[in-house]
Amino acid sequence: MDYWDEYKEVMKERQLDRAANRLLAVGDYDAAFQLAKVSGLILKKHSEQHYSLTTVEKKGWLQNIYPGNRRLYHDKKRPKPPYVRLPAEWTLLDVVKAITGKKVPHGKTD
Repeated sequence: MDYWDEYKEVMKERQLDRAANRLLAVGDYDAAFQLAKVSGLILKKHSEQHYSLTTVEKKGWLQNIYPGNRRLYHDKKRPKPPYVRLPAEWTLLDVVKAITGKKVPHGKTD
């Protein structure tokens, strides 16, 4: 097996992992939405790949959530959202729990 074949295999595995992460987020959305609502936050689903969590204030913070590749980005033109510590393999519900102050089980963290 040469490097190109190895690269294609790795990329295929990543695609499958990202698809599985997106499916987990779809399954967690209702519970995460309710938790955010109870905590006074707004969780929006923009697409299967992009979610956002924000405060109800107009100029409050905004956290963009991409569960497929497990990335979080805050809006640079708004105040920073609370710092969250997440396990290496987090879900959408883990992010909402961490921001709202609920207990998140910590495994290996990055």
